[in-house]
Amino acid sequence: MARALVRGIHDTRLELAVVDALGLARYAEAREALERRLIAGDLNLRAAAARALGQIQAIECATALIAALRDESWQVRAQAARALGRMRAPLAIHALAARLTDPSWWVRHHSAYASCNEMGEDGQAALRQVIASSSDPYARDMAHEALTGEVRRLTA
Repeated sequence: MARALVRGIHDTRLELAVVDALGLARYAEAREALERRLIAGDLNLRAAAARALGQIQAIECATALIAALRDESWQVRAQAARALGRMRAPLAIHALAARLTDPSWWVRHHSAYASCNEMGEDGQAALRQVIASSSDPYARDMAHEALTGEVRRLTA
């Protein structure tokens, strides 16, 4: 499957299935081919590539996943945040904290929980900093939720 991905698969549904299968199998040798799809693919393929890179814990791709946190599609940004958490990439702590102001709830959620649960004390410190200094009430609430497990409801 990895060789077929490198050569190129012309059926987009099959290509998507191969990307998912390689991630589920944690096939690290597919890292470069997956990273190429993260950078240049359709929405579903970029999101699947981010997810697969997280599953194989391809720490070598942390920089590409940090760049994907600025993707135009929230689905890709959310999967990139989740992947960075799965691989425990300390390089991503500040980038994940910055995504707590993302317009997408899913991106904020995956960024906060990746920081809290996977990045250790440094990630938790970044969330406490967001709570203390962010002007965005949604960012503060998501950081608080990840740290404490308490869901707070904003009121008007």
